[in-house]
Amino acid sequence: MGNITPVPPIPVLASRPARWMASLVLLAVALAMTVPIYGGWLSGDSQRVFRYGFTVLWGILALGATRSERTRPYLPLLLSLFGVSLGFALAYLSAHSPLSGLGGASETPKGAAAQKVLTEVIPISAAIFFAAWLSRRSLESLGLRRAKVRQSLGLGLLATLPLLALFAIDPSGGRDAVLATPTAVILSWLPWIVLFSLANGFMEELWFRGLWLGGFKPVLGLPAAIHATSLAFALMHVIVYLPDVATVAVLTPAWLFMGYAYALIMRKTGSLWGPVLAHAFADVIFLLAAFSAGKM
Repeated sequence: MGNITPVPPIPVLASRPARWMASLVLLAVALAMTVPIYGGWLSGDSQRVFRYGFTVLWGILALGATRSERTRPYLPLLLSLFGVSLGFALAYLSAHSPLSGLGGASETPKGAAAQKVLTEVIPISAAIFFAAWLSRRSLESLGLRRAKVRQSLGLGLLATLPLLALFAIDPSGGRDAVLATPTAVILSWLPWIVLFSLANGFMEELWFRGLWLGGFKPVLGLPAAIHATSLAFALMHVIVYLPDVATVAVLTPAWLFMGYAYALIMRKTGSLWGPVLAHAFADVIFLLAAFSAGKM
């Protein structure tokens, strides 16, 4: 018998208009969950209510979905939202614990790396793995697989080339700030910037290309899931740089490219390692520019 091309599973929402409408709703949900946090819009009680409230909401909806055969197919999607919300809640607790003081001030590369790993990467990644376990998803379904790793890494390296070109022509001044910074200073920063970038790249790719893309796909289908997660990824990052218009103008196309490129690498190879490498490389560039310009 000849090779048989596997038929992709039919999405829960079989109607194309329904899938695209649901993808817009999920994009809005993803932005509602992330933008207020990463945009620094919340503080005090409002932040606690926001982080814990979303966790409770998705937890209740996920529990409710288990009670009916009609709603059970939505369980992986709801658990993917629950996992990220739980991660945000745990990150808030970590940020308000003695761990937050380790490494020094976040304005320094060492302090920023320590706080990123201890109060964000570890709690959010742990919550993602917990949600995947509840969904009975394997590590391979999250992209943590041995197959096609070289291909994934190669594509990840290729995905860094447009970002290098953007950095070379950067009109916002980031490149000039890096070039004006003494080499000895950059070398002292570099180990901490690399640690920050690798940790953050792993966490965010596990989140967007692992948990969310895999959780959205059974309901929306792959194309709509790629659009929803890639746009959410880009817009979540852009909001951090407002109201710096020059930086937003430069980074918006960069983040859009990254979101779609990393999703397509995941689609092509099923491996998360190429997107993690490319994401970490991009973060090194961005952090060097940010620290050199005094924007951290």
